[in-house]
This record gives sequence, structure tokens and C-alpha cells, in this order.
Amino acid sequence: MDEKKEKIGIFGLGYIGLPLLAVFAKKGFRVVGVDINPRKVEKLKETYRAEIYEPGLNEALRQNKNRIEFTSDQAYAMKECDTILITVGTPINDKKEPDYRDINNAFDSISKHIRSGQLIILKSTVLPGLTRQLAEKLEKLSGLKAGKDFHIV
Repeated sequence: MDEKKEKIGIFGLGYIGLPLLAVFAKKGFRVVGVDINPRKVEKLKETYRAEIYEPGLNEALRQNKNRIEFTSDQAYAMKECDTILITVGTPINDKKEPDYRDINNAFDSISKHIRSGQLIILKSTVLPGLTRQLAEKLEKLSGLKAGKDFHIV
């Protein structure tokens, strides 16, 4: 497998993030898995075994560990990676509305470290229009311009 130049950061190492990370690593990309839970990060670093069940996931993590890093250091991942995928959960609150706190926290964090040329991909389930609002938030907090300095989908 040819090693790809681009480095991909996956923010959120759950049911979506970990399988995505494994697939990108299997395809030859260098990946940085980021999670705010330091215990989860340390366990992944030590074992390359997920706490979730997904057929073939643990094998893919172990077979491609030379392309995988795990960290809680969001600044490091933003500095190192060309593409960032946000895969944090979108729970439903008591009013049956999506709770975007984790997504907002992720965007607050990346806004401090976003750099020109990066691609931000929101993989979390959201209502129409939220990505546009988050792009505006990134512009305001970073001083960069979406579509010119960075890209977001």
C-alpha cells in the first residue's frame, strides 16, 4: 500500500470515528485520532483495540498501527493534519432536539488552531444550515475566510 502524503485528523473516537480512522489508515493515509477522554486515548495507544464492536476494526487498527497516532492534544492534531473530520455525537435532549454542545466545543477548539489550506468535514448528524453557522463561527474566531483560507463541508 502506497503511503499517502496527506494526514487526516479524526476528532471523536466512537462508533463513527474509529472505523473511519481504521479505513483511512488501511488505505495508506497517516491518521491522528483525537478524543477528549484521556483514558480512552491511552488504552488505544497501548492496545490498538476498540471498546466498540465493528467487524474487522481491531484487526485493521493493529495491522495499520504504523500509520495511526492517538492523542487528546487537539492543538497537535490541528497543526499536523491537512483534513479534519469531526465525528462527535449528537444526542437528543429531553425536548427531542439535537444537543450540539459537543460539536460546538469541537469547533471552539479547532478555531484556535485552524490554518490556511485545511479541510474541515463535519460528519456528525446535524440539521440543515448548521454547517454554514459553524463556518461563520470559525471565520469569526479564527480570522480566516471559509472557501478562501479553509474549506468546510
